[in-house]
Amino acid sequence: MMEFMAMLKKNENEHPPPTKLLDLAGQLCRELQSSPPSLEKLVEAMMECKNKSYFLTNIHVVRACVSVHIHNGQHDAACRLLECCKAEEKEELVQLWHEIHYRQVMEKHQTDFLTPLQKFRCRKR
Repeated sequence: MMEFMAMLKKNENEHPPPTKLLDLAGQLCRELQSSPPSLEKLVEAMMECKNKSYFLTNIHVVRACVSVHIHNGQHDAACRLLECCKAEEKEELVQLWHEIHYRQVMEKHQTDFLTPLQKFRCRKR
């Protein structure tokens, strides 16, 4: 991750950033999925840089950002991120959209799971 941060800093004014940097971002997002504190630091670094729109073309980065927002209870921010991202995996984006809304309903009802009927109602809303 230190190598990535150094590359990010070095290439912060390049449009578009080097492909190697974008690929490394996606790889790190996959690897850090089970380590929320590290993933959050990585997401913060990418979202603070001028080139953040380039990182949001990678579905792994998008998934990581949404995950961090959901973990922090920032459902509206997660939805806005999905609306502006440029990832091409449309089906996965729809799944992430539903996941955000499922989490909102789960928090509202203080439950750890939703029934199929609750999920259906959530999607129809």
